[in-house]
Amino acid sequence: MSAAPRAVPLHSPAARHAADAPAREAAALRALRSGRYVGGPERDAFEAALADAMGWPFAVGVSSGTEALSLALMALGLQPGDEVLVPAVSFFATAGAVLRLGARPVMVDVRADLPLMDEQDAILAMGPQVRAAVPVHLFGLDAGATPSLRGAYPALQVVDDLAQAAGSGPSLGGGRFGALSFYPTKVLGAPGDGGAVLCRDIDDQQRVVRLGHHGRGPTGAHEAVEGWIGGNARLSELSAAVLRVELDSLPARVAARQRTAARIVGALRGRLRFVLPPGGPTGNVALLCLRHPRPAALHDRLAARGVGSARYYPRSLGAEPALQGRARLRPCPEAEAFCREALAVPCREDMTEADVEHVILSLIDAADALAQAPR
Repeated sequence: MSAAPRAVPLHSPAARHAADAPAREAAALRALRSGRYVGGPERDAFEAALADAMGWPFAVGVSSGTEALSLALMALGLQPGDEVLVPAVSFFATAGAVLRLGARPVMVDVRADLPLMDEQDAILAMGPQVRAAVPVHLFGLDAGATPSLRGAYPALQVVDDLAQAAGSGPSLGGGRFGALSFYPTKVLGAPGDGGAVLCRDIDDQQRVVRLGHHGRGPTGAHEAVEGWIGGNARLSELSAAVLRVELDSLPARVAARQRTAARIVGALRGRLRFVLPPGGPTGNVALLCLRHPRPAALHDRLAARGVGSARYYPRSLGAEPALQGRARLRPCPEAEAFCREALAVPCREDMTEADVEHVILSLIDAADALAQAPR
């Protein structure tokens, strides 16, 4: 009877917890024993530390990355009927947040070298109804500050989608707001959903706080904010306490991910094409993604050896059913090509030496077999 293959999942929140369990559990217990579960000292301390780590003046903890995007768009005054530029490669929430506010996403193609918003195509996509742009720092890659786009259209509002970019460097992005996600599989992950809005000034910070707390103002009255009725989008004390521990170890964990990525990429040079800047792994390596003409076949061969992988993303945003008739769809050939070929493979900071070696050997075996196999 043959032994089961070594299991190396793409994500493992349980392994991440085990690596720092005493500190995480102590923080959780402290929050539970406090009896203060919403809007207390744990959230305040985390928001201050997060803003400092990200290089932004203010951070507001919220209930999810999706809510972070929605609140940021509300706070900048987006209205139904406005248009918003979004890259055609991203998680659905980037466009979904726009749709939920009654606005219209406009598809923008990505660069040929990296799946990041193509600034020149964004300029071509501009129109009289475009009010904002949401560049996405996908996989923790730096999407830049869109200087050409903002220079050509100074009135354009920008929200940086930083959902996958915590730990990728200070002051990432050049927008008025930044939106983070703390979904458990993120590099900075919570024990459940969570997110944050990064802000440049105190007035914007207060707008976001009020929108996430039913529009409640200084007098206790509930008012519309930028025309919007606020809701409940608060980050829990329990999540904030654990995230504060995660934030302390973030630089070390990012460095470990970069080392692991460099080893995998170096070992596969000439066999596989990884989605990285020319200088190699940078940022937080939220996902180590590669491009292959047969990603489904590569996935199956890796799975047979116990190595997890997943399509990020199997279709462009413009191909999502919910956007049909609700978005301004434009030709995005680079995005379509990327989505046909993309596959993410394990690159976690908690992987052992044996795990990394198994991933490398499995990728070599799969890549060589597919290079020789008939299509």
